[in-house]
Amino acid sequence: MQEISELASFISVMDFHHLSWRATQPYVLVKRFEDVTPQDRVQKDVKCNRNIVLEGYLRGCSHSGVGDFPVFRIESLSDPFPLPGKERLEIGGLRTGTYVRLEVRGVPSEVVENSCCPILVGGISIEEEKAGYMQATLMRHSWQSKLLKTRDPIIVSIGWRRYQTHPIYAMEYCRGRLEMLSCTPKDKQCIAMFWGPLAPPSTGVVVVQSMADHEAPFRVLATGIVHDINQAKKVFEKRSLVGSSWKIFKKNVQTRNELRRKIKK
Repeated sequence: MQEISELASFISVMDFHHLSWRATQPYVLVKRFEDVTPQDRVQKDVKCNRNIVLEGYLRGCSHSGVGDFPVFRIESLSDPFPLPGKERLEIGGLRTGTYVRLEVRGVPSEVVENSCCPILVGGISIEEEKAGYMQATLMRHSWQSKLLKTRDPIIVSIGWRRYQTHPIYAMEYCRGRLEMLSCTPKDKQCIAMFWGPLAPPSTGVVVVQSMADHEAPFRVLATGIVHDINQAKKVFEKRSLVGSSWKIFKKNVQTRNELRRKIKK
């Protein structure tokens, strides 16, 4: 009961922030779904890619999601259920909303088979279509008891993207030098370098466990923001050399039977 009371107290005073920097960018909440794939194509191959039409209201804030498909055509439609002027002003936000129709081609057949699921449509910029290495400042969530290990697979949610990656955790020292960590620090922030679709700096990052892991006590592993997208950034790994000395020259030494061993932090 004490844990439930603490959770309720935490929720009552917490501030809700958007996970994406697109807090004021549009998205479409799909209201009507239609499969417009030619029937002869479907009869030849049931699992073929489909052409679908999505209709819905254009909104002004975004939610994270998955799936990238180019929009073939978009057109504005008249609202089938218009609101009176007074009601529109009381609700607010609908004056700038538009009822739109989207035609998307090359969609997997699974989308048509599961057409009852809610659909959110959002857009990405040309810069976000590129992939590369990103550096994000991460902080392990206080409710996550285990430390995150370097190169362990995680699921990252950044803006509209959600994908699996293998990060390398590091700490930044003097002159911007990054030294690799075997796992995340207990109570400090660290730098995570990982490969994925690029996102602008200051974009919110959420690290979660596998969505299929229903036995996980808590899914959010860490939170943070994108720090940089510098492709030339390097992470150095600290190693200790263990062996027997053979020749010593002032501050230099030659060893034999040399072994390499990582230093765990």
